[in-house]
Amino acid sequence: MKLSNGQPKSEPKEEKKKKKPLFSLIDHMGGDKCPWENLTDDERGAMNQWMILKWLSTYEEYLPIFNVISRLELSDKDFYELMCNTLRRQKHYFTSKIYKKYEEPDEELLRCIMHEYFYTIEKARDYMEGMDVDEADRIRNRWKDIVAEEMESSKKGKANK
Repeated sequence: MKLSNGQPKSEPKEEKKKKKPLFSLIDHMGGDKCPWENLTDDERGAMNQWMILKWLSTYEEYLPIFNVISRLELSDKDFYELMCNTLRRQKHYFTSKIYKKYEEPDEELLRCIMHEYFYTIEKARDYMEGMDVDEADRIRNRWKDIVAEEMESSKKGKANK
């Protein structure tokens, strides 16, 4: 659409995106502790006890109590009020990094790669990430006896200290 002077009419600026009701609920529980009666209909409709516990279980200190709460049969209102009383006042930030757990590398395979290619441990870890299963099996079978002896002797050495 154009104005009378030929200039295009500027589009109205979009409002700041609102939070999804589930995250808004979580913020109320751990933030302003808003009473149940003051929640919007969208927030009340978004109440999903399982999902809220799943999101909040990223805080390990709450896991034991969430384990108990998850077994209780509570109405949405009672659940909300219990969570408001349970959670400390804080802003909740959720990232996907929380869910990425570091996996310990297979130490035996790591040592086998170090023997096979004369790599340092860091270089062997990097190599191991892109390695296929067949190659891993081949290298492991070639060096398994020597690596098993090394691992056994290092365990004995640690036990004697």
